[in-house]
Amino acid sequence: MRDQLGASARRIHLVGALDLRAAQRMLLESRNISVIDLTPLVGEAQQRAAATQFLDYLEKAKPRDPWDWPERRKSTASGSPLQDTAGPLALTTETLQTWEAERQSYPGWIACPPHIRAVAKSETINALYRIARVFDQLAPKDRGRFLFESAWRLDTLFIPLETSLQLLFRSAVSDDKCWVDPVAREVVALLLLRTAREERNQLSGVKHSFRSTTIRFPDFV
Repeated sequence: MRDQLGASARRIHLVGALDLRAAQRMLLESRNISVIDLTPLVGEAQQRAAATQFLDYLEKAKPRDPWDWPERRKSTASGSPLQDTAGPLALTTETLQTWEAERQSYPGWIACPPHIRAVAKSETINALYRIARVFDQLAPKDRGRFLFESAWRLDTLFIPLETSLQLLFRSAVSDDKCWVDPVAREVVALLLLRTAREERNQLSGVKHSFRSTTIRFPDFV
């Protein structure tokens, strides 16, 4: 490779429990060979252990594929590690954290792929009804978080807002105590207004509450 490519040859990485002397290291580096000596980790004469640790590290450090979403498939409706030991409020907190992480790691698809929607849709609907049963017990800010994350998932996964949940969304979107971020509130209001338009209903409460507000359209809407 060096004879044919000269200075354009790519660097070679030599990995293992090498225990090289300084002169040996300098010789290899002069030949464009980068030395990764794992002897301090595994000891001498442990080539297999050194190779195993190095390959394991590379596997763990591999970047996530952009189409692999959510990165860690974890049901928000059932099968949670807290399912058998924690109460509904603890499960709600866990669900909100999971939803927030999944929204932040969303690859930015204009339309979420159908096979991913099929799995996430049932999980989202089950979690929505489970959290709705303890909604009044949540702190006001957590109510706002729940509505915002729910609105984002409903929009992303093409899930209509069920009639039985619309009243809950309407009452909370008008409560100033639930909102720290006005943009999050507007996302929920837009979901309600769009649902009303699609169902040919009137949302007078939402309309009056946001009559003087300039609605902005975030990038993910």
